[in-house]
Amino acid sequence: MDTIKELLKWILKTAPAWWLILSLCPTTLHGQTREEAQSLHNKGRELTEAGKIAEGREYTKRALEMRKQLFGEVNEDYINSLNNYANTFILEEDFDKAIEIQNKVLELCNQLKQAHPNLGMFLTNMGRVHFLQGDLTEAVKKWEEALPNVEKHGEMYEYLLENLGNAYNQQNDMPNLERMLALMTEHNEYQLKQPCEEPGCMLERAQYYAAIKENAKAKECFLKLLAMHMNNEMKISAYKTYASFLYLTHDYASASEYLISSANLQREISGVTEEYAQNISKAATYCFIGKKYQQSVELYKTAIDFYIKHRKESDLLNEVLCYKGMGNAYSGLKDYEAAIICFQKVISYYEANEPDNAEYPKAILRLAKMEKFNKNYDASIEHHKQAMQMFNERNMTEEYADAASSLQLCYVYAGKRQAVNTDNKAAQNAQSIKLERIIHEEISKLRLYRNNFGELVYAQALATIAGSYYLKETYDSAVYYYKQYMESVRKAIRDEFRLQNESERMITWREEEQNIQQIKEMMVMLPPGNEKLMPDLAALVYDAELLSKGILLKSAIEFNSILDKQGNTKLKDIYQQCLKNEQEIGQLRATASSDEDLQRILSLSQQNQTLALQLYKECQEFADFTDYLSFDWKDVQKQLKPTDLAIEFATIRTGVFDNNNFMIALVLTHDMASPTVVPICHLSEAESMENNEQLFSLQTNAVWGALTQFLARKRRIFFSADGSFNQIGIEYLNYNGCPLSEQMEIYRLSSTKELCYRQPKPTLRKAVLFGDINYNSHTIRQSTNVSKNDKEQRGAGDVEAFANLSNTLLEVNEIFDILKKGVLKDISKYTDTDANKTAFLTLNNSDLNLLHIATHSVYKRNEKNSEEESMDNCLLAFAGANIDDNGIVTAADIASMNLRQCDLAVLSACETGLGKLGSDGVYGLQRGFKNAGVRTLLMSLQKVYDKATAELMIKFYQHWMNGLSKREALIKAQQELREAGYKNSRYWATFILLDAY
Repeated sequence: MDTIKELLKWILKTAPAWWLILSLCPTTLHGQTREEAQSLHNKGRELTEAGKIAEGREYTKRALEMRKQLFGEVNEDYINSLNNYANTFILEEDFDKAIEIQNKVLELCNQLKQAHPNLGMFLTNMGRVHFLQGDLTEAVKKWEEALPNVEKHGEMYEYLLENLGNAYNQQNDMPNLERMLALMTEHNEYQLKQPCEEPGCMLERAQYYAAIKENAKAKECFLKLLAMHMNNEMKISAYKTYASFLYLTHDYASASEYLISSANLQREISGVTEEYAQNISKAATYCFIGKKYQQSVELYKTAIDFYIKHRKESDLLNEVLCYKGMGNAYSGLKDYEAAIICFQKVISYYEANEPDNAEYPKAILRLAKMEKFNKNYDASIEHHKQAMQMFNERNMTEEYADAASSLQLCYVYAGKRQAVNTDNKAAQNAQSIKLERIIHEEISKLRLYRNNFGELVYAQALATIAGSYYLKETYDSAVYYYKQYMESVRKAIRDEFRLQNESERMITWREEEQNIQQIKEMMVMLPPGNEKLMPDLAALVYDAELLSKGILLKSAIEFNSILDKQGNTKLKDIYQQCLKNEQEIGQLRATASSDEDLQRILSLSQQNQTLALQLYKECQEFADFTDYLSFDWKDVQKQLKPTDLAIEFATIRTGVFDNNNFMIALVLTHDMASPTVVPICHLSEAESMENNEQLFSLQTNAVWGALTQFLARKRRIFFSADGSFNQIGIEYLNYNGCPLSEQMEIYRLSSTKELCYRQPKPTLRKAVLFGDINYNSHTIRQSTNVSKNDKEQRGAGDVEAFANLSNTLLEVNEIFDILKKGVLKDISKYTDTDANKTAFLTLNNSDLNLLHIATHSVYKRNEKNSEEESMDNCLLAFAGANIDDNGIVTAADIASMNLRQCDLAVLSACETGLGKLGSDGVYGLQRGFKNAGVRTLLMSLQKVYDKATAELMIKFYQHWMNGLSKREALIKAQQELREAGYKNSRYWATFILLDAY
């Protein structure tokens, strides 16, 4: 009892201290000390992330010690601090120490009764350390372990999928790569279902679609992003990312504009910095690739100015790269002197600083080429030799071959007969190894491409494999893969075209032209002993011609036709607004001089792209305007009768010398197992035919003479011209003593795939005639008396003014009377000052079926112009043409019109069928009228004579209205013209009918 009393007394005496201890124990052991440990842990992490690694490590060590003292090592909190401790060594790149600590982290996790909530993060971290150490195998192992231990569809899950995908791609592990891509697809589909209303999310979504090559969806997301409210920092990121996307989709003009806008915003925030200079130089590169050479030069100068003013050693290379780009841009401007100066600066840098850099000999070769173009042949030859020697020493096989080819051409230009040694066994062996590697890698990824990146990427991979086999001279394998490519690329282009505007289609098609050209090249360069491959190659090239000829033009025609058939006013209005915006964008790009102009271009571009996507989406929903891309040679063959012959002429260029370039014919009958290839002539021979005044009086010719064996027992010939044959009336060449056109039914077609269309026979109701045009004003009207002079031509010739055409009044009056007596009753005739540009342009969206224009036509030849620019160089003269441009209608003007009810347009003027020869056909008036929707064209290929032309046209209409076909009517008129004394071919053989079948 006393003992108990003493104990109680002692307890009471010491109570305050014990109660204090007891009250503090939970807080000290599980409260304040835990919070302090957590505070130390957090502080250590913050300092480490801020780059203060030593301080961060010290705080982390203190947290570790405290947690170990309180809870021991087998504890979640201790393990978290230990992981932070490992991170400090990762940041110092002491990977061995980091791995040692991280292994302990994982060992401790295994001792826990329940899985650590951060186990997935620890494994991910361990994988990252192995990756940074260069051990990809161990990295993959840890990342795979981490995958089921992180939150599905969270940020770390996405991180793991991306890293594992990249790792398996590096390891060429296709099964696992496909597994990762399947998981990525599942993850992305989940993410795409989530709300996305803020710019960061929309930017990620756009990047995702861009990565999987769904460019239309990517563009749609980018446009939604650009329409959102963004601060300047977000705008900079959005513009820069969109610029990269536009660059990858080959819209270089827009890419440069967005990148410049991004750089300008960055300048407003941070001033003129190195980042600004780098973006400006990248924009300059975009401009160069987009052939905006002058703007490219100016942007490079801006970047160079920065590097000069803020010169430091690290900027010297950037400055040199700008000079390299500027040299290329000057080359595009054909200012070779300025280009030479730029490349000399580049060479001086590499010679002094990086003589082993592969760019050094490349710069020497660029200099040599500029000297060649500048006619400094001796210097060019020496620099070519220097570059070739360096390429040879470094086993740079492709560059060596390029230099050898360029040097050979330089000798030719210099008038020196000297051979270039291209036999480099070591280089050839190195190239063979490289090609084998490419083939192996691409074949292993084919299924991956098709399943995850779309048909176009798959098709391009097939072309890469085929092209590599061709370069290895393994021709059977090349043909095998090219056959798959042709089948795939038709489908791929069709898929791409459905949601692309006209400029985007052009970009898509330009990517494939080189592959098409290589197929054609292989056919004519196939060495003896490979004849068994020729049928397959002929079929490939025939299909290539069907795909190529008029591919862009036909797309525009079919799309407009669909709009007309649907009669959807809303879509037509959208389309017209798109055209209007495109016109303004083009004008602004030509004259832009301020940031305001740039912003206007960006605003219009965004509006136009949004409208275009809406337009093509809805168009695809109610009709497919890309069916024409599906036709192959077998479809054409089905339309042929036993007495028919279909011919696709094709130009094939395999080198810079005439004897390496050919015109061939691909011949097809109803019973052939495959098309047959017939060599016709060298391209130089075809080009010489254009200027041969005796061509149509020759008893033999290279064209039909080469095809004699196929003409026997045939009644109808359907042919599609190519190259120079677009500019020669080959249907009128002699065969067995008289024009072939008078012995057989011969039809000139845009492409023989035209035979696959079933168009209804048009009903002629309305005609419009233009003639007797006053090219001046009322006060200086020239005489309209009919001239007896048969030398008067319907072209401006070498003079600036358009002379009065005396016989065109007779021509349109006679035709008016002929039509009035026939089936047409609604006939309009425009003459004198009434025959003006306004009257012509009002025909847009009209229901006329027949258009006749008797006037002057001019084709301004300029080889420097692009195909699109050439459309502005082909024109028709209307009233007032001698006063100002208000009397001029260009092919580009016509192309923007809707003349789709017009069955026949007769262009009774000089050279109306000529234009720049492009891979997609002839860029001139014929393209303009075809794009406008005119079905058949009667046009000229040479200068025409006023009086003879009037007589030919009158006779043509007489016979046509009397029941003959257009073809028969023209042949009959030509015969009668010769009988009337106009025997020279310049009077009767210059007019051709296109698509009159």
